Amino acid sequence: MFQNQNKEKATMMRDLSQSKDLKIDDIPIHTMAKDLEEIKNPTKFRSEEKKHETKSSASENLTEKQKTSPFLMPVEEPVKQPSTPEKTAHLEKKKTIADKKIKSAPIDKPGETGSNKSLKIVSATVIVLVILIIGTGGYYFFAGKKYSSPAPPQTNEPNKQGTSTASEQHQAADKPAKTALSSENPNYLPIDTTSDQTGIKKTIRNYADKVKSSGISAPVEFVITDQQNNPLDFSVFASLAGISLSKTTLSDLNKTFSLFIYNDNSNMGVGLAVNTKNATKLRADLLGEEANLNKELQAILLPDNYVLPSIPFQKSLYKNSIIRYQNIISKYALSIDYTVTDSQFLIGTTEATLEAMIDKLSDSKTNTQTPATQSTSAAQPSAQTAPVGLK
Repeated sequence: MFQNQNKEKATMMRDLSQSKDLKIDDIPIHTMAKDLEEIKNPTKFRSEEKKHETKSSASENLTEKQKTSPFLMPVEEPVKQPSTPEKTAHLEKKKTIADKKIKSAPIDKPGETGSNKSLKIVSATVIVLVILIIGTGGYYFFAGKKYSSPAPPQTNEPNKQGTSTASEQHQAADKPAKTALSSENPNYLPIDTTSDQTGIKKTIRNYADKVKSSGISAPVEFVITDQQNNPLDFSVFASLAGISLSKTTLSDLNKTFSLFIYNDNSNMGVGLAVNTKNATKLRADLLGEEANLNKELQAILLPDNYVLPSIPFQKSLYKNSIIRYQNIISKYALSIDYTVTDSQFLIGTTEATLEAMIDKLSDSKTNTQTPATQSTSAAQPSAQTAPVGLK
């Protein structure tokens, strides 16, 4: 725009220099309005420039004075320096590199970098896992609390009845503690019903050692059972153990029996107490069987080294009971002593064993008598005041 103004000014000055009659009104005035109009419509002013250029040729006829006048000096256009090929190539190269950098630069969304996205994913995963764990634990906690049965309350109230019934006492007698032997109540002695006579004799020896180790001085009573603690009949036990009494004698005996083990000064004695059906008949049958009795009862003779004697049985007396005996080693070490009471057939493998059994059973029978029975016995002497046994 300013170049056009300079050109127009120079042309105007040339025209004035050539005119002899110069008037003030003929001098054109350049205003800002013209500049604004030129900005709005540059095409119109370009055509006018061409017209003025044709008139500029008249400036060649200027006089020397006019040429030196500062007011009529044309304004020279600025000369553009031509650009060299090296400079152009350098500029194009820089522009290409800049374009490549702009294209290769990743366009990131504001506020979303890779690390931020990974952090968001990990945080969301951890939150979900924590919620699942808390929910599962809470479910099982409340479910277990809902269905668990409360423990029954423990009370220290005493027995309101004060005394136990007879059936409870009997069960206590039949089921003693397994951890220790009882000298007051019967103990279980289970045997293997599939074992042979040697195995059953070994079982009895093992229990004899237990009695010896316990230090109990009184005869210890046992109930012979199978592996399920079912009591065995005497005939069954006799068959398993090898007690070979005659059929006549076995027919005089009942099913119920007990086995006793007695510590006779570290010499272990074994005894049998079998309930009888007919005591009088049994006494007679045993007299005829005494010659083979030591062989028939070898199952309860615990020592290993002994020789069966052939001497006959002899008779003795202990507390109104007639004792029939045969010493195999001695009356202290090994013998066969027996007696028949009104209700039982008693056998001991030493003299002290049979006597201790008589004492224990007599005390047990006396303790079970009622006061009314005792007063009747005192008023009327019993027919059994005489010794009971074989005559």
